[in-house]
Amino acid sequence: MLVFRSWLCGLLLAGFALAQAPLVLNTTLRGFVTVSGNPWVPDIKGWTDNLGRDFAIVCRGNTGLAIYEITNPAAPVLAASIAATGTDLKDVDLIGNYAYCIQQSGEVMIIDISNPYAAFRANGIASAGHTGYYDPAQQLYIQCRNGASPFDARIYDVSAPGTPVFLSSYPAQNPQTHDCFVQDGIMYVSLLFNAQAGTDVVDISNPLAPMFLHKIPTGNITHSCWMYNPPGGRKVLLSANEEAGGHIKIYDVTNPVVTPLLAEWQSPTGAAISVHNPQVEGRYAYISYYADYLRILDLANPAVPVQVGIYDPNATNAGAGVFDGSWATHFFKVLPNGDHRIVMTESFAAVKGFYIIDFTPPPAIDLDVTSSGAGDVALNLTGLNPGGMALNALSLSTTGLMGQGPLFGLAADALFTLTYPFVTEPFSVLANASGDYSFNLPNGSLPPGLTVDLRSAGELGSTWFLSQLARITF
Repeated sequence: MLVFRSWLCGLLLAGFALAQAPLVLNTTLRGFVTVSGNPWVPDIKGWTDNLGRDFAIVCRGNTGLAIYEITNPAAPVLAASIAATGTDLKDVDLIGNYAYCIQQSGEVMIIDISNPYAAFRANGIASAGHTGYYDPAQQLYIQCRNGASPFDARIYDVSAPGTPVFLSSYPAQNPQTHDCFVQDGIMYVSLLFNAQAGTDVVDISNPLAPMFLHKIPTGNITHSCWMYNPPGGRKVLLSANEEAGGHIKIYDVTNPVVTPLLAEWQSPTGAAISVHNPQVEGRYAYISYYADYLRILDLANPAVPVQVGIYDPNATNAGAGVFDGSWATHFFKVLPNGDHRIVMTESFAAVKGFYIIDFTPPPAIDLDVTSSGAGDVALNLTGLNPGGMALNALSLSTTGLMGQGPLFGLAADALFTLTYPFVTEPFSVLANASGDYSFNLPNGSLPPGLTVDLRSAGELGSTWFLSQLARITF
């Protein structure tokens, strides 16, 4: 399996310990806020309240939690500071108007942030832990307890977020559950050590009775994961290993018990350091990569991830340890100009705090394709030149490492386009005055159950761009 590395040309690299120009790619620094933390400033979340004000909610280890208004990122304001009730407050999740703050020793503090300038501890869960995850679909909060024996994952009903109710735990033994992600009733649990290390795939559609389905062999010190959902209904899991040389591994988990490895990605300067946490929104993965700070991947073709964003205040890693740099990044809103607002911690330096960063996505066209599985299809392309041309390529046999064939990354049979066998639709199409193109076929128009890969190329400005790669079953 190849490890894809994005080697950047023409960028000035600066020493880790020197105050030189940061390494940037499609990013702009909007502000830096100094925050005291003992011994570190670990997790952070961005949040917009019901008045439209932006806030950064910052974990401060033994010191507690701090809330800053960053509506004007050049003039941040400390809104509230809440003391820790235990030790090492290191992870925060937002559930409605509450911040669930995990401490390595002590309780999960439940902070009412409905008025961020008067935030207060409203309740708690009498259970220490390491990380948490909120599943809005089932209104569940999962606490992973690495380092806080027993090391299980504990599941809570938070339909009333001020008063969580314990439901169950997974598993009964102690494999050091470190983090998790939940989608469609399936929990992907990152397990750290020894023979049990890897990612457990667990059915929690009945959260009172978690059921093991499969183990993905993601390797030792499997740290965290997140899901990418390409158009068409596939599921692609990004997993991170926290160790020297630890990097991103990408798996197809559409079938939860058959989970092939699609690709691996390591930062160009990441051989001696570790990746930490991925977050995926849309086609982009926002990664806190310790001494390599913020790295952003375009997952349009998950078998060939492409680095499209960087903010690294110390561009080389001379003198850096495995776990120096940034613990956490969080993308939390799209700005009116289309930029993505991100907050990122400076976790271990003498001057700790957090960065406010805007990512300007590179030009791209976006594909959406859906089907009910009854022989129908709805296709929509956006971002094209008004009246511009798009080409749609469809493959009937792309398998394995999806998207490494000769036409738009599809298999050799991509000459079977939407012209054949579906004669109602041409290969070449034209966008409307808004730069969109839509196409629909009703139930029964296509052979039900047929699975195809689909990708489009379109004009944007004077350049052709590829859409995301879709796999759809009609």
